[in-house]
Amino acid sequence: MPPEGIDLTGANLSSADLQGAFLERALLNSAILSRADLSSANLSGAHLTAALMSEANLFGADATAAKFADAKLQSAVLSWAHASGAHFEYADLTGADLTSAVLSHASFSRARLRGSYLGSANLVEASFEGADLQGADLRAALIRKTNFRKANLTASNLSATKIDGASLAHATLKQADLSHSRLYDSDLADADLRGAILVGSVLGRSNLVGARWDNGTDWGSTDILELMLMRSKRLQDGSYVILGAENPVNTRVLVSQ
Repeated sequence: MPPEGIDLTGANLSSADLQGAFLERALLNSAILSRADLSSANLSGAHLTAALMSEANLFGADATAAKFADAKLQSAVLSWAHASGAHFEYADLTGADLTSAVLSHASFSRARLRGSYLGSANLVEASFEGADLQGADLRAALIRKTNFRKANLTASNLSATKIDGASLAHATLKQADLSHSRLYDSDLADADLRGAILVGSVLGRSNLVGARWDNGTDWGSTDILELMLMRSKRLQDGSYVILGAENPVNTRVLVSQ
């Protein structure tokens, strides 16, 4: 294994100009990097566990396989950053800008991403299991084999997004905008779709068994609504749960106009 880089554990680098800095495999655990300029910096393999990085600028930085677990990245800029294989478990990225970032194979398990921007980001095989993405913008993100199991996607924007082979089982998608999205071979078993917008969406070969919906869910057409009513059970609170697919059309292929 290559040696660790410079040791800056706990260092106060608040507002520091580190643009283009070489910090590969650097030890920055618990460092204070709030409002620091790390744009285009090399942070590949760096250790930033529990670092304080609110409003830090990591635009275009190389953070491949970097470790940001439990870091505070509120309102940080990571747009166009390369962070494939990076670790963001339990990190706070509230309001962070990750537009067009490369986040393939990265882990955001249990991370907080409320109101974050992930538009056009590469999320291939990334994990957001149990993450809080309430109000996040994921429009046009590349979502393939991405894990959103048990994630909170309440009021998130996934409109016009292609979602291929993703796991959304037990995810909360209340009031989420899925209009004109294309979900293929995805698992939405036991997902919460109450109040979700599915106008113009395509759910091809996707599993909806056990998913909950209600009168606020917009399926986009009367025909689809009637089909879902036929194949669902009404619960005491007035919402519905989709039953098993005796006829696979009712849950495996669904097209809204």
